[in-house]
Amino acid sequence: MLPRPATLREKLALAVAIGAVLALIAGLVFQQMAPRRAVLRLPPPERAELFARTRAEAEALCARHESVFEEECARRLELLRLFPECEADCQRFVGAHQARPAR
Repeated sequence: MLPRPATLREKLALAVAIGAVLALIAGLVFQQMAPRRAVLRLPPPERAELFARTRAEAEALCARHESVFEEECARRLELLRLFPECEADCQRFVGAHQARPAR
C-alpha cells in the first residue's frame, strides 16, 4: 500500500515548521556573532589599543602555566580571536595556548 499524498495543510505545516527551525538557527548564529560585531564597531584607534592590551594580558597570563591563571588566559584568547588584527602570528599564539592540556 502506498502512502497517501500530503494535503495542502500538511505541506503548509511542514513549511512553517522548517521556517521556524531556520529562523531559530539564524537567531542563534546572529547572537553568537554579537561580540565580534561589537569589536568591529569600535573606532580603529580604540580597537587597536584594546587589541594590544588584550594581547599583552594574554601573553602574560598564558605564559604562567599555573591553573589559577587558566580561566583568565582562556578569556583573553577568546577575546583576541574576535579582532581582525589577530592575524597569522596572533592566531598561532591563540592556537598554541588553547591546545594546552587541562590541569
